[in-house]
Amino acid sequence: MPLHFSRYVARAQSPGVILLRAAIPISTAIDELALIWNAGEVEEWFNRLVWIPPLRLGLVRLREAGAAGIAGISLLQSQGQK
Repeated sequence: MPLHFSRYVARAQSPGVILLRAAIPISTAIDELALIWNAGEVEEWFNRLVWIPPLRLGLVRLREAGAAGIAGISLLQSQGQK
């Protein structure tokens, strides 16, 4: 998916994509989506692909840093680190 997404955003704009891992409990998914909704601005998500849950370390950063943590997680994932 990341490769296809990067090809797509090279020629078009995306409102952003949030992917949920199959094993995530629904309550965790809801909590993480609510955190993203409250911590960031819509413009921050354009042309971004983010996995939920991210790495455990990334999840801690996300909760501590709000939108800044989200940017860090996206950056790690865009560089191929998971």
